Amino acid sequence: ASDLIPLSKKNPNELWKELDKEINLISKSHLKKLTREILKDHKNKFKIYPASISYHYNYQNGLIEQTVSLLKIAKQIGSHYEVDIDLLISGVCLHQIGKLYSINLGSVVSKSSHKSLVGNAIISRDVVNKYISKVKNFPDEDKLRLEHLILSYQGRKEWQSPVEPQTLEAILLHSINFIDSKINFMRRDES
Repeated sequence: ASDLIPLSKKNPNELWKELDKEINLISKSHLKKLTREILKDHKNKFKIYPASISYHYNYQNGLIEQTVSLLKIAKQIGSHYEVDIDLLISGVCLHQIGKLYSINLGSVVSKSSHKSLVGNAIISRDVVNKYISKVKNFPDEDKLRLEHLILSYQGRKEWQSPVEPQTLEAILLHSINFIDSKINFMRRDES
């Protein structure tokens, strides 16, 4: 697939190490365990997939490159606003996991019918909930707040967001995602 899809300029193995380091810093054990398990089980695809097909980070290794970029921004902005940084980091790592199920990487990169019928945010939420059910004593409040982060990251209903952000962490995740995507898109145009 690499001959058909442009590559990130960044090394996916180095990006994975950075991602792993950040996950180890999550202090809430249930969120750390959840995030680590999901990413470990999806590692091969997570390192290769684009973050989108036609807009931002639309090249091989784009998803992991964007995730690491969002993590760096989330840590700075999250500490500035004194939000639940563990929840925000988990949301950054997991909100796009559905793309691994909704983008077909073959000779032609396309959206699967699953995505067009259900939507990435719903697929991501379902994957995360499946894993949450395997974590003993996962707090209901954190489950609900993480679910909200995933379902609201696109920001507005007219942008296919099932719900709009209603918590500080959700507003931050949507905002940094929006800014980072726009900047990546403009930089790709320049090069």
